[in-house]
This record gives sequence, structure tokens and C-alpha cells, in this order.
Amino acid sequence: MKYFRIVILVILAVSVFQLFIIFSYPDIDTDSYIHFVISRNLLSEPSNLSLHWVWLPLFHYVQMFFVFTGMGFEFVRVLNVMLYISSAVLVFLYLKSRQHKNSLKIAAVASLTCILFPLGFLMGTTAQSEILFMLLVFLFAVLYEKKKFVAASVILSFTVMLRYESWAVVFFFLLLKIFESLKNKKFKPDLSYLSVILPVIVIFIWSLLRIPFDGKFLAYIFDTKEFVTGAIGENYSYQNDPFIVIDELLHYTLWIPLIYTGFTLFLIIFGLKKAVKNHPAVFLCGISILFFITLSWIFKSSLGLNRHFTALIPFCSVCAGYGFFNVTDYIEKKTGKNYQKRILILFLINAVVLFAAWSYVYLGEFKSGFPERMQTAEFIKQLSPDKKIFNNDAVLEVLGNFDKNRFEKYWLVDDEKTAVYLTLKANEYGEVYIVLPENSFDRITSMGDVIFYSDYNKRTKTRLLIVVIKAKNYAHFVN
Repeated sequence: MKYFRIVILVILAVSVFQLFIIFSYPDIDTDSYIHFVISRNLLSEPSNLSLHWVWLPLFHYVQMFFVFTGMGFEFVRVLNVMLYISSAVLVFLYLKSRQHKNSLKIAAVASLTCILFPLGFLMGTTAQSEILFMLLVFLFAVLYEKKKFVAASVILSFTVMLRYESWAVVFFFLLLKIFESLKNKKFKPDLSYLSVILPVIVIFIWSLLRIPFDGKFLAYIFDTKEFVTGAIGENYSYQNDPFIVIDELLHYTLWIPLIYTGFTLFLIIFGLKKAVKNHPAVFLCGISILFFITLSWIFKSSLGLNRHFTALIPFCSVCAGYGFFNVTDYIEKKTGKNYQKRILILFLINAVVLFAAWSYVYLGEFKSGFPERMQTAEFIKQLSPDKKIFNNDAVLEVLGNFDKNRFEKYWLVDDEKTAVYLTLKANEYGEVYIVLPENSFDRITSMGDVIFYSDYNKRTKTRLLIVVIKAKNYAHFVN
């Protein structure tokens, strides 16, 4: 019973800490704001699938519902705390329910690994989709292992519209069904095939629906690749250095779990074999996601962000739980003494120290926040409401608590087309205001007068400008 009490106390402590951060500091994940702005825009144009850009739609529509019901950005962050707690509780209940003499201890260590995982803690304070995805993938694996195939297939069908990593889950389960058919030397369809069929149907329908907006089948996938390679200047990891591929192969398989779990990584390794044996669906989900995020990083279809590892936290936690049992059981057999309490204490010390260290780093980033956006927002609020303002910055829009119609809807690019468009708008309205990051839109900046400079934020490496373009200055440009 003491193991259960420890788990509950730690979960409560972590969740209170997360809520403290949410109510004290802004979300530091800039993508969170972009997703939320997309959801706000969808409320006016729910059928405009181009608003999703390269992302999958489920999280946007979920947030759109919250916007419709009057629940704002911070509500999504609080909801993520609840989902994070649910993930740790689900890990505990699932492992505790197994018929094993050490099931309580295995479940406790696994749940503690999950809730104290620094990366999961951070993502639980954001308005990102990773925590929801982590919970849904693990829930799918649990339902599949319990042979609740209809429910499992429905859950997986949701996840394939949430994040691309789940497409790999579908593919690996397809390989599993093919392997089972070859092993049995006959094809015997049953409800388990729904876990492959239904998600594939959903993906196919979504891809068809996107064609009128993208111009071709699966264009949004190629756009993702184009965006990433444009951002990092590489098409694949071995383009400039063949040996760097080794480091990138280890990025998610070793380096990320090591920096976040420390010595717990040994428990994960020692528990892997038993976790695979007892929880094949959990393992298959974990290995498929690991395969996907590693391959997409090597071939530069993703930015290799640490947060992509979030969905693997329950899998690592299950392995750590079995690893704790395996290590303590092995030592007891060799020495005749029970060292479970001592190893549990060492495990907790390691987990808490790493959690505290990463929390210190995160708090530094949270405290730095986005002062440049807040300064810019305050300046804009002093302008007359009838002023036409162009702004691409989702962080500014959300943190400034602006109405979604406060800014003109036009995606700014530093090219001739945008320059002509802004010129025409300046002539139409008399003047227009443009919010720009410093040194990123030199062409547009040179078209008008800079009337505002924010402070420079060292963390985000950003300074915002406001440029005013007046009609009288640009008659020559249009001619």
C-alpha cells in the first residue's frame, strides 16, 4: 500500500507544480500558439483544410471546440496536465492489474518514471498535442492487448489524425498481421484487423479531402519535407558528413532517454525483454514510433526536436518497472538479501535529482517568457482600433489577448508579391501597420518607417518591429 501512496503523492506534487507554472508563466513552446491561432481561424472557416497547413487536423478541431465554448489557450494547458496525470495513472492501473506477485512494485516504479519524466513534465505545461497523443497511443496498446479491438481501432483512427508518428504504428501492426498469417500459413481475418483497416481508411479519406486545397495527392507530406530541409539546409543527415548518421541514429534511441532518465536507463534496458514478452502491443507501438522519429530525423523530414520522444514515455516507463523487478530479483538470488527498498530509494533519488535539474532549466526559460511580444502588444493596443495591422506572429496574437479579427489575414513573405499587396492596401486604407521580426523582412521594412522597436529577447533571439507604410509614399511603386 505504501507504494501506492508514494505514487499518489508524487503525482499530486508534480501536477501542482505544473499548474503553478501554467498560472505564473506563458507557454514557451511557440508552436502551441500557432496551433491555437489555426483553431481560432477554423471557427470561421471549419471547411478550409488549407488552414491546417502541413499538420494533421484533429488537435485543431479539438481546440476549435474549446474556442467555441469560450475556453481559451490556458484551458488547453490545464487540460494537458490532466492528460499527463491520466497517463501515469493508466500506466499504474494497467501494470497493477496483471497477475504477478510484484505487480504493485512494477506498477509503482513505472508510474513514477512516467510522472517524473522531465520531458513529459514540460510538455504537460504546454498547449501542444504531444501529451494527448502519448495517452491515446498507450490507450490503444492497452485496449489491443485486452482484445478490445473495436475500441482500439477507433482510438488509433483518432491518433492518425493527430500526429504522423501513428502512421508508423499502423504500418508496424500491418507487418504484425502479415507475419501472423505467414506463421499460421493461412489468412484468418478477425476484429484485430480493424486496427489496420480503419485507420488506413481515415488517412485515405483525409488525403482525398486535401487534394482540392493542395493540388495533388499527399502534397501536405511533401510540404513538410520541404519546410524542414529549407529550415536546416540539408536533405539527409549524411549529406555533409557520413559519420553524423551514427549520432543521429542514437539521438532518440540513446541520447534523449539518457539525458532525461539518467541511471533509470539501466532499468529500462534490463526490463526491455520482459516488457516485450508481457506487453507486445506496447512494445510494437514504442518501436514503431522510435523507428519513425529516428528515420524522419535522419532524412530531414522533421527537426529532430526532443519533444517528439514524448509518446515513448509510457513505453520507457513500463520497461523501467520490469527492470526494477529484474534487477532486485537478480541481486536477491545472488546474495540472498532483499535490496528492493535501497534500490527504490536510489531510483527515486536519481529521478528526483534529474527532475529538479531539468525543472531549474525550464523555470529559467519560463521566467524569460516573451517580453518582446508583450511590449509589442501593449503598443498595438494604444493604436486606434480601425488601424489595419498585418501580423504573422501567433505568440503575439494569443499572449496579447487580441480578437482574432484584429489583424488582417494575409501571410507575409518578403517578396515582390507581398510588397505589391501591401502597397495596394496602403493606398486603399491610407496606411497599414506591419509587425515584423528584425532582420527577417528587409524588403518590407525598407518600404516604410519603423515606429516601434521591442527589446531583444536573448532566449528567442527575437526583436519585433512595427513598420507603417503610408499611401503617399508608394504611388511610384505601383506604377
